Amino acid sequence: MPGIQLGSRRARRDNEQRQRALEAELRRLGQHFRAGHNGEGEWQEPTFILQDIGPGELARLGRDFGQAAVLCGSGTRAALLWLDGGRAVQAERRWLVCLPPEPRAFK
Repeated sequence: MPGIQLGSRRARRDNEQRQRALEAELRRLGQHFRAGHNGEGEWQEPTFILQDIGPGELARLGRDFGQAAVLCGSGTRAALLWLDGGRAVQAERRWLVCLPPEPRAFK
């Protein structure tokens, strides 16, 4: 479940343009993806969740789109890969836990 998040406190318009460019590149590559978001409040921004992409290709996309890091995962494991020149230089590994959905209130 790799992901690319476009954003380090850039102007909203710049982020939106980069997001559209990344989406176009993912489509050109035939990459399957889903839209998502990362962060909360003023730091919340859109992201793409990719399937079947290795850490090397993910790092290349991160480099091409000016990212400091990309999130890469498999199963219940995830790693935040910090980038330098398009290659991962450090990984912060975590275990993922699925939470049950919150019950909906009936109307």
